[in-house]
Amino acid sequence: MNHIRREVPSCSCDFPLARGENVTGVAKACIRAKTSDLGGRFAGIARKVYSFGYPPSPDEGCAVFHFPSLKNAEVFFHSDQRFRQPDFPPPQGHSEIFALGLTTDPNQVYNYATFLLSEVFLHGSTTVGDYITKFKEPFSSLLIHKYKALPFVAFSLDKDDRKSLRRHYFAPKSIVTLHLFRSIGHLEEVMSDERYTQLRVIHNSIAQERCCIFTIDSEACP
Repeated sequence: MNHIRREVPSCSCDFPLARGENVTGVAKACIRAKTSDLGGRFAGIARKVYSFGYPPSPDEGCAVFHFPSLKNAEVFFHSDQRFRQPDFPPPQGHSEIFALGLTTDPNQVYNYATFLLSEVFLHGSTTVGDYITKFKEPFSSLLIHKYKALPFVAFSLDKDDRKSLRRHYFAPKSIVTLHLFRSIGHLEEVMSDERYTQLRVIHNSIAQERCCIFTIDSEACP
C-alpha cells in the first residue's frame, strides 16, 4: 500500500469572517507568532474558504503553518499567547485548528498556494486498496505528469498522522487527502480536463467526498 507517513504536518486554523477586520487581525497574529522557536513557519492566510458537502456554516478564512512534527504543532498552539486564548480570534472565538501529516517534502510545497482538502468515505465493501488502484494512482499520474500539480500531499488513514487541536473533528473512518495547485486557475484547468471528469465518475462510484478549497497569501498582512 503506497502510504508514506512523515512527521511534517501542515496546520490549519479556520476562523470566522463575521467582520472584515478579522482577516487583518488574524494575519498579524500569525506573522508575529514565534513559530520558529519550534521549527515552524507561517505559510499564509486565505481570505475565503469554499466548502462542498459540509452543512452550511458562516464564512471562514484559513491560516496555514508548517511544523517539523505533530508534537511541535501541538505545543505551539497550546502555548502561544494569542492562539491559546479562548476567544481567538476575538470577539467570535470559535476558530478550529488541526494538524495533518504530509507525505511530501515541505520544501516542494512553497510555490503551491491553492489547497484542495478532502474527507473521503469509502462505499460499502470498497477497500483502501481499491481506492488507491482505481483512483489515487491514475489521479496522481494525471496531476503530476500533465499539470505539474502536487497530488496527495497528505494521505491520512487514521489518527497517527492527523490531530485535532481545537474544536475540529475528522471522522475516524475517513481518508483525509490534500492536493496542492499553483493557483485557482491551475485547479480549474485540471477540472476542465476530460480525463479528470472520467476519474470523478470512478471516484463517486467508490466513495463519498466532502472538500474545501482555499488559496493562501503569504503576504496577507498589510
